[in-house]
Amino acid sequence: YRRWYAFFDCPLSSFHRNWKPRVPKLLSQPGLAPSNPIDNRPYYADAIFGDYNNDGWQDLVVLDRRESPGLVVRSVFFLNKGDGTFEPKPTTFSGLDASGIAGEAADLNGDGLLDLAFASDPDNTGGAASIARYESKVYWNTGLHGAKENHWLRLRFSGVKDAELIGARVEITAGGKKQYRWIHSNHSYKSGGALDAHFGLGKHDLANIAITLLNGKQFEFASVKAGHFLDLNLNARTLAIVEPPK
Repeated sequence: YRRWYAFFDCPLSSFHRNWKPRVPKLLSQPGLAPSNPIDNRPYYADAIFGDYNNDGWQDLVVLDRRESPGLVVRSVFFLNKGDGTFEPKPTTFSGLDASGIAGEAADLNGDGLLDLAFASDPDNTGGAASIARYESKVYWNTGLHGAKENHWLRLRFSGVKDAELIGARVEITAGGKKQYRWIHSNHSYKSGGALDAHFGLGKHDLANIAITLLNGKQFEFASVKAGHFLDLNLNARTLAIVEPPK
């Protein structure tokens, strides 16, 4: 945690600065001397992949479920740099000032940007230090840092049973670049979501879509316009815009 505190520009508390073991000769674990909690490693519990800035590269949010008293615990947003590496971003960039035991990414308000929902369960790993640790949270994606200017597609599927849809591969081609999503109900640790797929397309406003079910059936939709939540009827091989609720 000491290095993460420095990364987030978070000051150490007097407890951590002046920490001493209460019983110097007592071992916390056989063969291990007591250590300052600030030197513990984060208890990473969940990894939530999604294209949060719609640039065509999947980013990553990691949740830390540790509940040690006095520790400032935060989720970490890793921005996909498009070269095979990820860059951790501070809270001033991501806005993620808390964590939880599980999370899910979804476009909750239909604006084409993936939002985040964190579920809190501090008693699962020990008593929480404050009542705030019991608060589940929703983080709205405001589209800063170029996300609002990028194109996107959100796809849901009809015309087949959910059991037939689970495990399907969704392939999108835009600007000569391919992206893939697989349809599952459980997207990460202790969480689940809709059987749909979200794609960021960057500056490209047209995409070709190909869906392959586990039984081998294939469906294609050509030159699909970006910027829409679409229902793809695989039985009729048609698509329609999903209107937001009124």
